[in-house]
Amino acid sequence: ACMENVELFNNPKITKLFCDGGVCGRNPSDFGGSWAFCAVDENDELVFSKSGFTQTEGQPTTNNHTEMMAAIMALEDMEKGWSGTLVSDSEITLGRLFSGWRNKNLPVEYVIRARKALERLGTVRGMHVDGHPTKAQLESGVGKRGNPVSKWNKLVDKLCQDETAK
Repeated sequence: ACMENVELFNNPKITKLFCDGGVCGRNPSDFGGSWAFCAVDENDELVFSKSGFTQTEGQPTTNNHTEMMAAIMALEDMEKGWSGTLVSDSEITLGRLFSGWRNKNLPVEYVIRARKALERLGTVRGMHVDGHPTKAQLESGVGKRGNPVSKWNKLVDKLCQDETAK
């Protein structure tokens, strides 16, 4: 029982998930694309990150597919009841997950997986950040469109690039 308490003490509370997706070559891609996410704690420190490659069955893979897959993988990775913020530079993905936007051209499997992931979690809110921030934008905290920016969004973007380069 003492070891369980030590593990809980050393296990940082994940408060934010940063996710991103990208395609190989042109959008849409016949080759597929990459997804990545990272989990960050309340002190804005990296807890862990994951990335992978995906192909949309029966159709070319679009950037919107990979962005949604990144969100799904991040949400599915959280423990039942987790509450926090899902951060993305994809307004479409956030709109689909949290604002009832249409799932046009999104595979049904993605829609079902996203819904099931959100149903088993606590309160999850979306946060839109500007992608591809410059060093100056990172220092100011504001991107080219006036949204917040984050070094963690930059990290998941790089993880996606690394996946598609494999």
